[in-house]
Amino acid sequence: MFFNSVLNLINIGLSFLNLKVLFIFLDLKALDNFFLVQSISLSISSIFIVSFETTFQNFIPKMSIKDSKILLTKSLIFTSFFYLIFSLFNFKVFLFFPYAIFPIFLSYLYAIKKFTISNIINAFSIITTISSIFILKPKEITSVIFIYFFVYLIFCLFLVVLIKPSLTFKKEIIIQIKDYYKFSFLSSLTSPIYRYLDRFILGFFGNVGDVSGFVLIKRIDNFIRQILNTPLSIAVINISSNPNYFHEFFRKYIILSLLLFIVELVLGYFVLLIIGGKFFLKFYFSLILLSFSFLISAIFSIFILKERVLNNPKPFFIFNISFVIFYFALSIILFKFFGYNGIALSFLLSTIISNLIALSKRAL
Repeated sequence: MFFNSVLNLINIGLSFLNLKVLFIFLDLKALDNFFLVQSISLSISSIFIVSFETTFQNFIPKMSIKDSKILLTKSLIFTSFFYLIFSLFNFKVFLFFPYAIFPIFLSYLYAIKKFTISNIINAFSIITTISSIFILKPKEITSVIFIYFFVYLIFCLFLVVLIKPSLTFKKEIIIQIKDYYKFSFLSSLTSPIYRYLDRFILGFFGNVGDVSGFVLIKRIDNFIRQILNTPLSIAVINISSNPNYFHEFFRKYIILSLLLFIVELVLGYFVLLIIGGKFFLKFYFSLILLSFSFLISAIFSIFILKERVLNNPKPFFIFNISFVIFYFALSIILFKFFGYNGIALSFLLSTIISNLIALSKRAL
């Protein structure tokens, strides 16, 4: 677990370097447009990726390799079909297709406990993207998106060859996951609002640079969550096969959550300064609000995770639904009074309210 946590940290560092490269080659208006197109792309794919990711974690550890590859194929076909339909209206969104489905392969590798391979492949995909941008020196967003298209197309094809997804149809697998996936899919319908609502509000109603600034602080917050998600994802898989592992994991998880909360507060300031410059330090208060949201989510999520492992996805589903309702309503209201700080505040308040509602539906 320690080695994979180190690899995850390397990937996070590379992702921030990738951001810095984008900030170097694109001006603020082009950056805002790039992140908006990327948000549309990921909004489409996240609906399916989130639901399959949770299903992978819960069922694949109990499946044979052959059956797990059948499930992977179904998820790829399903996601690709709907993504390509929704992306027909915009060529730039279409070009993000390989980038959008790439996480499905990584989720599968995690579910079959190939953590190191998943992290290494992710690292090389980011390094290749950064290198390509430096070599080609693009000045407008279409060129940057083409780079993402070709880099991630190559890596997706490599993963198809490596994993060899099965084209066999097996009805028993559909029956096995049906009830659980139903709740996971309904929950994932909220994913675009959860992840990208801030970009759309700021893109249409904010000032130039607001989207880029908020993307940067959300990226800092998300990567802190990603560090915590590595042991959490491994724990889901381990608890699925050994429920007693939960008690062993709990105390270490809480300590790690508190440490990461402090790291986000301290290092977040310097990341904003280094990547965005002094202009983006105005977003630091919003980052503080997101940091408290992270800590609250971390404490509550361990209990929701236990319910998922017990095949009770209802708290997870209820959290997502209630969060989106509160986040959407509060963001619109508080943005009018506090701007981007209002969006960060609405994220924090929605996190508190939704977790309390979700935990009221625990089975145990």
